[in-house]
Amino acid sequence: MPRGKRDLITVIGHAATNREWCLGDDRTHGPHFKAQVLRPTAPTTPEGIERYLASGQMRGIGPAMAKRIGSVFGEATFEMIEGTPERLKEVAGIGPM
Repeated sequence: MPRGKRDLITVIGHAATNREWCLGDDRTHGPHFKAQVLRPTAPTTPEGIERYLASGQMRGIGPAMAKRIGSVFGEATFEMIEGTPERLKEVAGIGPM
């Protein structure tokens, strides 16, 4: 955690592994920080779920389709995709897989 902070913070970027990660102190990035643990978590808010789905991580899903999927499944979207992906057919515009 950052010095003087009690809550976890969100860091957005790319990391190849869960090893220690550090940004330098330079003109582009400013003061550095050092992460001892990187723990990826899926978004939980409707907006976060829609942004993730539309981010290109899931081929063929753009902003409009992400919004439709999120509106049908809400916070259970990722659990449904992993556990019962056939339910995606419940979303308007998705055909047989």
